[in-house]
Amino acid sequence: MVDRLRYDGPKGQSYSELMSGKRLRANALDLASGMLVTLAGYDEESAWPLIEWTDGSGSARITTIDPVMFAEFFAPVIEEW
Repeated sequence: MVDRLRYDGPKGQSYSELMSGKRLRANALDLASGMLVTLAGYDEESAWPLIEWTDGSGSARITTIDPVMFAEFFAPVIEEW
């Protein structure tokens, strides 16, 4: 299982911009396009993917992601040894 992924928002959109459909001011707490995330597992109730990342202020974050959005905008990162 690939557990390292990169969020690639359309047109460089942050995840909150993508989900709200609005242009928002840059926010250090948001999941910005290009950020690396870790697939931490799946939510027990919804079965949605749980991702972890470090936001722009250095705080650890964890959230669920809509499975359709996850499949479309989160790409595996292949790390070479």
